[in-house]
Amino acid sequence: MSKNSEPLGMVGSLIAMYKGKPVGVGPGKLSHEERRDLWKEYMAVVSRYIITPPRIAQVKVKRDPSYSGLRQPTFQHWRDDQTEPNEEM
Repeated sequence: MSKNSEPLGMVGSLIAMYKGKPVGVGPGKLSHEERRDLWKEYMAVVSRYIITPPRIAQVKVKRDPSYSGLRQPTFQHWRDDQTEPNEEM
């Protein structure tokens, strides 16, 4: 959102599935252009009710054994070489 609470037309964060639960992931290394493209893709899906296949993302997290979820997850890059997620820490 802008300072005037207007949408910027780009993805602010991603929703990832981790151990069957949705987790918010910061945009990390996504460029502004990539964030805009993802927003356009999302809006096209929502407006047409088309479900696209999920993608695998490499996510960087802060390791903390006392924390049960993903601590400070941020996007690093897409893993087009994988078809199944690896949820190991």
